[in-house]
Amino acid sequence: MKMLRCVGGPLDGKDTISRFPKGFLVVDKPAGRCWLYDIAADESGWILREGYPQAWDRQKSEEAAEGSDYDVLVIP
Repeated sequence: MKMLRCVGGPLDGKDTISRFPKGFLVVDKPAGRCWLYDIAADESGWILREGYPQAWDRQKSEEAAEGSDYDVLVIP
């Protein structure tokens, strides 16, 4: 687990924990949008991936949740 600061997107400037090494997907189900954060090359923070936000895809979110590379977080 790593707690690092987010850059970009809805979590910009917030310290966030991911249980998985590559990053995490943030889902806003009511709005139907999602954002993907990757770990920075120097592991100093979580960086919003270019091209996000995107439309939320339930199947892709479930696949990410079942994998071991990306965590899935839901905006309350």
